[in-house]
Amino acid sequence: MSGQVESERSVNLASGSRDTPAGTFEALIHPDRKAAEDAVRTLIRWAGDDPAREGLLDTPARRACL
Repeated sequence: MSGQVESERSVNLASGSRDTPAGTFEALIHPDRKAAEDAVRTLIRWAGDDPAREGLLDTPARRACL
C-alpha cells in the first residue's frame, strides 16, 4: 500500500467513514472503563484462568485504572 493511500485510509478510519462505524475507531484508541475491564477478563481467560476466581475478582478493575 502506498504512503498516500495509507494516509487517506488513516484519515478515513479516524473519521469512522471507511471500515468502521462512526465512533468505533475512537473507542479502540480510548476504551471506556468497562471495555478495558472486559479486555482484562478476556486476557485472563486466554491465559487459562478463571476471571471469576476469588483471587482474580478485583484484577480487571485494578488493571483498567492504569
